[in-house]
Amino acid sequence: MKGRPKKVRIGVHTYSIEWDLEGDAEFIGETSNAKLSIRIRPDLAFSMAQETLLHEILHAVWYCSSVRLNAAIDASFGGRSNEFDPEEHVIDCIDGLLLQVLQDNVKLAAWLVATVE
Repeated sequence: MKGRPKKVRIGVHTYSIEWDLEGDAEFIGETSNAKLSIRIRPDLAFSMAQETLLHEILHAVWYCSSVRLNAAIDASFGGRSNEFDPEEHVIDCIDGLLLQVLQDNVKLAAWLVATVE
């Protein structure tokens, strides 16, 4: 696979992807919705870089989808959480955006599913 992705379009936003995150070994990726940026440690193994980038993209998808579980529970079920399936709610909120991300970022999608860098 040639070159790491440098940007990803999510909803109406274009996030930059920077492969320059350094510091605490515990943090291998971070997303700034305010700056529309995703930062990944450059020294990760290829499969770890793929997983980390997808993880950070999902953080941005979550933000762009405006998922608010507590508000959804209160609005839909009057706070009766035993009638609310949070997993289904989250998937309903992000499935369309994730599909859009993959369709609008074909090279990035190919990089994510590649088996060799």
